[in-house]
Amino acid sequence: MPNTLATTTLVCNEVGEGFLNDLTLAAQFDMSYSDYFADPSGPGGKVGDTVKYRKPFRIQATTGSAYQPQNIIDETVNISLTNYFGVHLGWGSQQGTLELAYVKDRYIDPSAAALANAADVFAGNAIYRDIWNTTGTIGTTPATAQVFADARVKLADGATAQEGLAMVLDLLADSRLASSTATFFTPGGKFDSNWTKNQFASGQLGIQKWFRDANVPRHTTGAVSTASTAIVGSAGQTGSSIATTGWGTSALKRGDRINFAGVRSVNPQSYQDTGRLQDFVLTADAVDAGGAITLSISPAIITSGPLQTVNASPASGAAVTFWSMAVGGTQAATVSPQSLLLAPGAAAFVMADLMKPNGGANSRFIRAKGWPISIRYTEQWQGLSDTNLNRLDFLCGAALTQGHKASRVVG
Repeated sequence: MPNTLATTTLVCNEVGEGFLNDLTLAAQFDMSYSDYFADPSGPGGKVGDTVKYRKPFRIQATTGSAYQPQNIIDETVNISLTNYFGVHLGWGSQQGTLELAYVKDRYIDPSAAALANAADVFAGNAIYRDIWNTTGTIGTTPATAQVFADARVKLADGATAQEGLAMVLDLLADSRLASSTATFFTPGGKFDSNWTKNQFASGQLGIQKWFRDANVPRHTTGAVSTASTAIVGSAGQTGSSIATTGWGTSALKRGDRINFAGVRSVNPQSYQDTGRLQDFVLTADAVDAGGAITLSISPAIITSGPLQTVNASPASGAAVTFWSMAVGGTQAATVSPQSLLLAPGAAAFVMADLMKPNGGANSRFIRAKGWPISIRYTEQWQGLSDTNLNRLDFLCGAALTQGHKASRVVG
């Protein structure tokens, strides 16, 4: 049987398959918008280009038989193509004529893994700071099933369908969870042959897929270095910024969690009070000025209408809780792994066709039906060294698109 040589077509096929197989976190994102810039005959995507992701339409039911026209509010999320990743290799003519099995093991598989690793790291860091739903305790690795079940409840409170949920765990959290619930997570010692790479369980706690991933993001919290009794400065505040006072010496960070006493989440379909405090995430760093901080938050505090998020605005003097810091306490800056629970549509990962290079280079895109990716493969021969210069490059962006469909489990 003749050798199968490492032709351009075969290299592209192997890289595409390897890249998709090696993705873990980014694979849980919606990648259906990746063909937005799929135009090989055109200029291609550029760093800074923007894709608009349209969010599902929300409307509130009326009561009574009278016609009551309602405003149509279409919401979109901008996804900027900000990151450019590549693997660049030089293969000599002799290496290029070797059989595919050698080139695949030696060059292709490591290249695909490196690109997938870069995509996973980027995707997690692109979205985690925007996720407001949070369970667990900063600085304490979760070791019981309860904290993960609570994360699913946060999604249910947001009217998120409970099908297709995926949990991507920090490695230490995976280890602690496995040791404390071994029988629960491997019932009867059976394993599903359809599990994908890094998946270790399926269906437990109402979560369909469980993954372990060394690439989950790590958040460094802000710090409150002197005793703090933070409170809301005045009543009736709504929107995305809330004036607060009573902070000790504080330097808060984007991605930190905040709660306001008495401000509870509302189910976005039934508009019923869930009875549980709404989590908010800081959307910008903040430093106190004489104990006062105007907090930039998400979600916005909206108390009525089709986009309602909470039961009420915070009262004047309502306590502000920073993570789980006690009233009159302090909080040291803490590095915390951020395991992520994602429902379908919670986040989007977008790739774009890069422009085709000039100068005699041979270039093609790694795309195929059912592959929501675009990786440009370019090769160019150098006569002086008899070397083929090979490049694998892609341009991507990622964003949280439906925040109520995601939750962080901190450790």
